[in-house]
Amino acid sequence: ETKCDILLNGKVVLRGKASSGMFIVDQKSNVCNMEETSKIMHERFGHLSRNGLQRIGIKCQSLVGCRGCREGEHPRAAYDKKRPKVKSKKILELIHSDVCGPMQVESFGGSRYIVTFIDDYTRFLKYIL
Repeated sequence: ETKCDILLNGKVVLRGKASSGMFIVDQKSNVCNMEETSKIMHERFGHLSRNGLQRIGIKCQSLVGCRGCREGEHPRAAYDKKRPKVKSKKILELIHSDVCGPMQVESFGGSRYIVTFIDDYTRFLKYIL
């Protein structure tokens, strides 16, 4: 039987055991405030939902105060969903280009710049490293 301890500041806060490829939290071994633990686990699991936390055995009453979740759900201003107007009348009449770099890390081929070319009429994209 595989077991797992979750530590916070060197102290065991949760214990779990493997079951069907997942670690299920043993509620009896919980040694700290469950609401604080659920908040920590919510953040560590990438802002997992309340139902998701409960599926892995972490009881959770509410996640209302999570700033990351609030900001992630914040509505943005609407944008025009219509395709931008094409300024050109035929293929290759107008090309948009951009250069990005130098990058701090080289590509596998040793490149540190990226150049993009976009045909305005077809929206065909070509990039070169």
